[in-house]
Amino acid sequence: FDGWGCWDATFAGEVAEIFCPSEGNSSKKARKICSENGSWEINSKTKEESVDYHECNINISVS
Repeated sequence: FDGWGCWDATFAGEVAEIFCPSEGNSSKKARKICSENGSWEINSKTKEESVDYHECNINISVS
């Protein structure tokens, strides 16, 4: 759970997708990458799990 959506378990090396929150374009999808080592991809700048909400057309900050 990242404050906007619940992410299902995902196999290593795959991309998880969920529908965007209702605050955005809920017909589009957000994406989160499960690294080859089985952990969620980490944003190198924030050192937090990386989630792509770009298609949702909302301005959010996930902490």
